[in-house]
Amino acid sequence: MKHLNFSFLMAGLVLFCSCSHSSLSHKNLCPDRLALDNLHPMPADLPLHPDDIPGNDNAARAALFHISDASPASYAWRILYMMQDFEQHPLYNELLARLMLSRDETEAALHVADTRLDMEARFRIYRACHSYFLDIGQEKHAQALFVRLKKSFPHKERKDVSFTLHMMDFYRLQGQYKAAVKYFKRAEQQLQQGIMPDKNQQDIFHNLRQTALMAIEEQDPETALRIVAAMEAMVDFLPVSRNLPETGYAEDMGHTVLITGTEWFQPGAAQSIAKIYLLRTYAEMGEKNQVLRLYHLLMEEWHEALKAIYSGKSFEARLPSLAEALYAAGLQEEALNLINQIPKTFPFAIHPDTRLNPETQVLLQSDLRRYNFQRPGRIQRNIALRMAALMGPEKDEEQTLAWIKTSTAPSWYRDLLIRATETRLEAGRNAELLLSRLDEIQKKTAYKDPASLENRRIIRALLLAGRQAEARTELKKEVEKIKRGLYGSDQARQLAALARVFVERDSVTAEKVLLKALRFHEDTEAAPRKADSSIQLMATVARRLDNCEIKHTVLELHRINLLENVSTHAAGLGRDRHLEKRFASLLQVIRTRLLFNVRDNLTRSLLWECEELIAHVENPDLAYQLRFRTAELWCSGGWFRDAYRTMEGVPVSEEIFPFLITRIRQNILGYSAFSGNQTARFDTDADGRPDFFSPLASEDAIKATGLTMDTDMDGDGIPDTEDLRPWFPDS
Repeated sequence: MKHLNFSFLMAGLVLFCSCSHSSLSHKNLCPDRLALDNLHPMPADLPLHPDDIPGNDNAARAALFHISDASPASYAWRILYMMQDFEQHPLYNELLARLMLSRDETEAALHVADTRLDMEARFRIYRACHSYFLDIGQEKHAQALFVRLKKSFPHKERKDVSFTLHMMDFYRLQGQYKAAVKYFKRAEQQLQQGIMPDKNQQDIFHNLRQTALMAIEEQDPETALRIVAAMEAMVDFLPVSRNLPETGYAEDMGHTVLITGTEWFQPGAAQSIAKIYLLRTYAEMGEKNQVLRLYHLLMEEWHEALKAIYSGKSFEARLPSLAEALYAAGLQEEALNLINQIPKTFPFAIHPDTRLNPETQVLLQSDLRRYNFQRPGRIQRNIALRMAALMGPEKDEEQTLAWIKTSTAPSWYRDLLIRATETRLEAGRNAELLLSRLDEIQKKTAYKDPASLENRRIIRALLLAGRQAEARTELKKEVEKIKRGLYGSDQARQLAALARVFVERDSVTAEKVLLKALRFHEDTEAAPRKADSSIQLMATVARRLDNCEIKHTVLELHRINLLENVSTHAAGLGRDRHLEKRFASLLQVIRTRLLFNVRDNLTRSLLWECEELIAHVENPDLAYQLRFRTAELWCSGGWFRDAYRTMEGVPVSEEIFPFLITRIRQNILGYSAFSGNQTARFDTDADGRPDFFSPLASEDAIKATGLTMDTDMDGDGIPDTEDLRPWFPDS
């Protein structure tokens, strides 16, 4: 057996250890140093020379791990190399910076940002580094980033309105209100003069709104008003509408796009939506006159859009939040009247285009129902529900009952009553009249439904109000109704839904109800789909309970249900389709186990079974797709060597490369076995003890994790002081 001599590792170790003890100097960061051809990974199954064993040295462990093929950075590197000329791709340099950061090489990541990235990408990397430094207890380094970021831009660029607004948002995200306001005031005059950012206007508008909300929280109404005025100045510069979708997308959407031959999205939708956000911000500031002005303007625009046959989901879906803002601003009459302004039928039915023949109009009407417009009744009901929720804690119970009874559809009565009762209880106010009225309704035959979401909402509200005894009484009533009115897995499903209500406030009761649900499930035979939905609900509750036995029971039920019934699902299908069905069930089982953070041999064996199925798939395109999905799950479990083995031989086209980069950035380089903790991220044998801590982390940050470094990282029984392959189990 050959040993890997230390000289092979010297470049990587010297580089990484220097980063472990002090910041890298700019002199060490030439372009060649940052090219990925200098990041070739070391095979984890190749034994080290005995003199090079990292033992229990934290910095040495980190250095070796990040240059081994057991690390996510090495996996990302090898995936990139599957694409020709990947260094020329516009997304490459930002990914390179993130790759360096994932290896704890912050100085290298920042150097890439300073020298290779445009403004938006540079700010993204600096924000990521700032969060990293805070997580590892290096607050001084985090604070120093603000000065460095500013100096990384030429003096002329620092006067650009986009730079100023990005700096404002950077400070806002870090909770530094005064600094954020200082940068806003620099940009304010430019915005008022119509000097607007040349791109990402909608994102900047959103950032301004968040800063305005921060000003409201800081009780600074004057600044909040100035920010909202700047937002209003931006509205006319927002994109008017999106272009007609590409042909393939248009065909998927149906006839409407092809027949009308015009833009699918409502012209002016972006501006109207921006005005809704403006109105909501004014409402939160109590600016009633401004709210009323924008409300009338929006209604005028909306009705004009209806006449032009141009209304759509993008605007109408926001009408409930518009009503909510009106109510919050004290314009309660306007809010309640909004329900009655919703058209009773679809706009095309009101304003048909006379140029279209009757058959075409029927097609359009059908497509609008499917894709574009919400049903008017649904919008009205959503508005009514929000109004009832707002009235619950504010109005007298008699007033609330009177409004629900006289101003809304009778079929909504019970749901609105429940919503008002829920918010009233959550606000800590008595709701005896509302509860007694609900009790009367529940006694009627039509409302003895044992699977009622609304009843669960009341129980939850009682728990939030601290009325546990009443909540348990309601629970008993629901359990009795479930026993009498439901059968088989339906009983288990509804009991699991009740357990989920209790899991946060009363875990003991939640556990009792979940155990009862498990007994019902085990005593019945159910159709696969019903069984699956009840198990999924039980799994949701089990994940949040500190009971390993229940967790493993639910996971085993989940596995058996999906895998034993997959043949029934795929009966009569072709060979590949049958294999794909089996594969989908396996993936669902694996995802659930990884959600529970169960990274054991059974999870690995299920992934191996996925690979075995792929070997029998005849369609090469389908096989490649399934390998992508399997590799992602190997990565989710922290098994990056296996992930790359699965991807070997898969062609990476230019079209799929951006997708791969996005997945690498989101799911691979951000991997952590400890719930996103940056101080400790890797745990090869899944025993709850980290392989090492970030070499840049402070002692306080390490102590705050409450974790102890593993003495046998791969769990093979060989102590790391003796193990020649510390990330490759020898048994």
